Order: sequence, then structure tokens, then C-alpha cells
Amino acid sequence: MGRLEEAAAQLQKVVEIQPDNEVAQNNLGSVLLRMGRVDEAIGHFRSALKLKPDSAETHNNLADALLSQRQMDEAIHEFQEAARLQPDAPEIRRNWG
Repeated sequence: MGRLEEAAAQLQKVVEIQPDNEVAQNNLGSVLLRMGRVDEAIGHFRSALKLKPDSAETHNNLADALLSQRQMDEAIHEFQEAARLQPDAPEIRRNWG
């Protein structure tokens, strides 16, 4: 619905209450990335990966964020990891390509 500020505020509350909630960390990172708050987004993606290192979605999201900062080597590594974990996912294949 495009209400990014509201979504970020709600997700931030969830993360404060449940810092081990990998889904909330990843979702907050995604919202922050859409808002252009890339450094913060990267921090949340990294937190999510500490909790669930085998999340292809989070590796893909982190790769997108790193790519936006032109951190190509790290982005490539994250895209490769996402593709390794979920080779048939269309979004991951498209992004990696």
C-alpha cells in the first residue's frame, strides 16, 4: 500500500520486542531498502542471516542492497549463496542473471 514509514515503525517495534525474529529483521530490511535507508537495511539483513543463515530470500535481499551501494564482490557472493540455497526460485535466478 506504499505506507513505508508506518510499516518500518511497526516492524521496528517487533524487532525490539523479538530481536531473534528472523522474518521481522528481513522484512524491516526490505522496507528500509525501499525507503533508501540502505545501510540500516544491510544491518537488518545481516542480523536475519545470523539467525537463519540458510535463508535464500535474505541472501538475495542483502545482495540487492549491496548492489545498490556498488559493493559488487559482496553482492555477487550473496547472489551466489541465494542461488545455491534455492536454485529454482525465479526471483533469485532473475536477480543473479
